[in-house]
Amino acid sequence: MTGDQEATPPPLSARSVALSLLLGARPPRLSGRDVVTLGEMFGVAVPTMRVALSRMVAAGDLEVAEGIYTLGPQHLDRQRVTEALAHPRRRPYDGMWRMLVVVDRGRPAPERAALRRALTRARHAEVREGVWLRPDNLHPQPEVDDPLLGPSTGRGPADAHPAGSDDSGLLAFSARPAKDRALTRQLWDLPGWVSTADRLLSVMRSDAPPPERLTAAAAAVRHLCLDPALPDELAPEQWPADDLRWAYEDFRNELSSHYLVATTSADPVGGRRGDEPATDTGDLAAATDLAAAGDLADADAVDIAAADDMTAADAPRASDTAESRASKEQT
Repeated sequence: MTGDQEATPPPLSARSVALSLLLGARPPRLSGRDVVTLGEMFGVAVPTMRVALSRMVAAGDLEVAEGIYTLGPQHLDRQRVTEALAHPRRRPYDGMWRMLVVVDRGRPAPERAALRRALTRARHAEVREGVWLRPDNLHPQPEVDDPLLGPSTGRGPADAHPAGSDDSGLLAFSARPAKDRALTRQLWDLPGWVSTADRLLSVMRSDAPPPERLTAAAAAVRHLCLDPALPDELAPEQWPADDLRWAYEDFRNELSSHYLVATTSADPVGGRRGDEPATDTGDLAAATDLAAAGDLADADAVDIAAADDMTAADAPRASDTAESRASKEQT
């Protein structure tokens, strides 16, 4: 298990909590009074939240008009991408794998890092330097498919062919490994992923204080984005990805039915003018799409949805490449 998986996620920052709440509102707009009152419920002091809101407006994260805060366009886009990443669409597995080989080794360092992030986000794992693999069991997802890599399915010519855009520097192959279960264990630290999921489930299903459960729910979104989305034939028998999604949905429903509704009867912290529209409470269920989509760039908050910030080291693996790990694995 990696140190990242063992660590307890830090509390969400004021910025993260504010984005979390706004990402859950439909439409994504909340009065300043609602944001501040809910922030108190989740452990953010009123002055701290007010400062965070001012900074977010200045940075373009939020827009404000007549006391009503709305999300900036970039966070709406991230919400859509993160939702797709957390809900991969699997299809039946027939033993075929997708293999992507990096053939352009002369890239500048920033381009190499961007390619590794794209490959990791596409749920590929590196078996050796420049060779990335995964079972070919995912439907294409236009929301998250990267132009560098092409569609998430590897179906195509039997011979090597360019992957994605012509300048991607990748060749794509379809392959059928002889020992696919052993290869899966070599590529991904599956026990580590399960351990982290179980820990998050324990917190989300407990009577822990609201800030702890909110942090766990946000971390659950990030963890689901790291799910290798294996076919049933290759996943461990007790794979908790669906349990984690259900617990996350339960928390979203609780947030919608309890926490935001509570603000309608709370004394206004900053006061609500008579012409301020009431918040639509029925759809705050998405609030834990949360910091996951909206706080990717917040260095003070837990890295919740690594969709844009992940490196290959964030994937659920125990070493830089599976090749180096294989020598230590017991069969």
